[in-house]
Amino acid sequence: CRGVPAVVYTFDPPPKVYFGQAEALISLDEKLDRIATFTPDHVVVADFNQIYVSRSAADFLAELQLLRPCELIVGEDFRFGSCKGGTAQLLRQHFNTRILPPVRCGNGEIVSSSRIRSLRRSGLAAAAAALVLAACGKDVSFDTLENARKQARIDKSREALGMQTKRRK
Repeated sequence: CRGVPAVVYTFDPPPKVYFGQAEALISLDEKLDRIATFTPDHVVVADFNQIYVSRSAADFLAELQLLRPCELIVGEDFRFGSCKGGTAQLLRQHFNTRILPPVRCGNGEIVSSSRIRSLRRSGLAAAAAALVLAACGKDVSFDTLENARKQARIDKSREALGMQTKRRK
């Protein structure tokens, strides 16, 4: 595909956020900044709204056909179209499609937005940040994650001690 423009196709808001299943991990501006590090020629940001939600998998395929992609690159869990009717395998039937496996940390754990959100809710911001680095292609080992978890526990303990100290005064 040399000489063909590289295009990133993304959604705003992310589908899970639109459906109220999750909060956004990052703002659209930060997402675009991260995408820019890959130096694509174009970025398409589809408005994920009620109209977009009603589109069928066939509608999505027809839109992609207009772009005449040389190759599509998606994660194996990519779904599209109303009721998630389209899959990465369906894309492969219509386009040259590379299906990527999940991103994993050095210890083999899968990096996912759901897992990052769960760590944040549990007060393990440092561990969540380590997973974000892993998702960005940084080498994150099990030791790094364990150290982040330990540091988060230490930070929580310090906060608790600080609160107790204030109460004693």
